[in-house]
Amino acid sequence: MRFSIRSGFVLLALSVLFPVAVAATVGCSPVHDEVQGAQLAVTPNAPVTVAVQRKDMASVLVLDGAVQSRPVYVISAPATGAMAFADDVAVGASVMKGQTVGTVDDIPVTAVEAGVVSELLAEPGAQVSAKVPLLTVKYGGFGLLAQVPVDKLYRLYSAPVSARASIQYGPAGLGCALTPAAADQVAVPDGGSDGGVGPEFLCLLPADADVVPGLFGSVGIALDKKPGILTLPATAVRGSSQKGVVSKIDGGSTTLVDVQLGISDGVDVEVTGGLKEGDTVSNQAPGLINDAAH
Repeated sequence: MRFSIRSGFVLLALSVLFPVAVAATVGCSPVHDEVQGAQLAVTPNAPVTVAVQRKDMASVLVLDGAVQSRPVYVISAPATGAMAFADDVAVGASVMKGQTVGTVDDIPVTAVEAGVVSELLAEPGAQVSAKVPLLTVKYGGFGLLAQVPVDKLYRLYSAPVSARASIQYGPAGLGCALTPAAADQVAVPDGGSDGGVGPEFLCLLPADADVVPGLFGSVGIALDKKPGILTLPATAVRGSSQKGVVSKIDGGSTTLVDVQLGISDGVDVEVTGGLKEGDTVSNQAPGLINDAAH
């Protein structure tokens, strides 16, 4: 997962991309899988303890990227079946946003944004599988190119997601179309991902976006939405990915407890196991003040 852009900008971008209250600064607290690198500091006047409580939560994946001019994006098959291109679709042909460029077993295949067809990747009449690239289109504007960790790919392909982009020193909260990027484009600098390096996606920016090539930016991708789940502040949990440790307080005693984690919105994290509603824990994760062994 990429957070090579300065941490302060990533946190600011996250607060703009989606309605998440990121009232935090860069610090040394534990981080969760969805927000790794955008670390949250312990607020000096924060409550000493917090209780496990229920709330609605939307998970946001934030990726760093770089602005590319006239990027080439991929249109993939919406289903498995026989591919047929529209009569007016050929290499060099112009397409409009939302235009039907073909069908797969009578399911329309549409252009994500306006552009010029660069390459046809499937033979007319060929049987194709869902998600197989069918053609590439060169977009006439700009796109934010970012690399997606491999452990997040199924989530991007399996359900509709929304995305917003913020450009460093530029506009923020830009709605953008998220689509796989064609190969051989300019690589995003400062690679690396805990989930393994994955393919690149484009966040196609609006045609009137005031950007220039080479600028850095962040794209926020809304993933899971869950109502009424058990949560704790991320500052209370030490760990990452799907497991962590908290300091549970019961009366006058404190016990280190293993917890299972779910989604995060950058401020709070879902607790899927190890605690129940109303349990009280320290607002500071184990190990932040001392290195007490678990």
